Amino acid sequence: HGLSNLGNTCYLNSLFQALAHVPILQQYYCTELVGILGGTPPERNKTPFVKVDVNDPALLSKQLVVLFRLICGGGHPSHTPHELVAAVWACCPQFHGFRQHDSQELLLAVLDRLQQEEMFLVAQGQTPTNVVDELFRGSVATKLSYKNRAGIKLSEAPFIGSITIEIPKASHGAVYQAGVGGSSSGSSGSSSSSSSSSS
Repeated sequence: HGLSNLGNTCYLNSLFQALAHVPILQQYYCTELVGILGGTPPERNKTPFVKVDVNDPALLSKQLVVLFRLICGGGHPSHTPHELVAAVWACCPQFHGFRQHDSQELLLAVLDRLQQEEMFLVAQGQTPTNVVDELFRGSVATKLSYKNRAGIKLSEAPFIGSITIEIPKASHGAVYQAGVGGSSSGSSGSSSSSSSSSS
């Protein structure tokens, strides 16, 4: 089940199709969050479209409920995402129009918006879960030490969605190490890199 291209929206389609196949997100948007649409939840493949209201604090979340239920419900070989595209344009105006964009940049903007919406939904009692934090939040810790003298410098910075680790070229006997970890409540991964100099 794919999304039809509306004119250089392939970057958007690929992102949301990838997200729609993450099991935790499927459960969240297809089942846990369906109540935000109001009324009795219909069958997944018969979920009605939701009008785009730019003043709706849960605008993008509602569109994802519709999209995920249509994609995961079967019965539709493809879906033309007019409402989803309009919602993305309203929530992330830097992507407005039919120019080509980068999927990674869109992911970060979408996660930022969804995090804001989930904080609103949690405050309204419509969901106990902030799935964006659980899945996509982490931190990167950096350690700087020297071979030839005492002293260690540690730093830690949070991130959401993605992280680029740059290991500087070592000088004066410095050893750089960086590690990445996920949030304590969600999935996590780790990696480490180092660069050193014998000087």
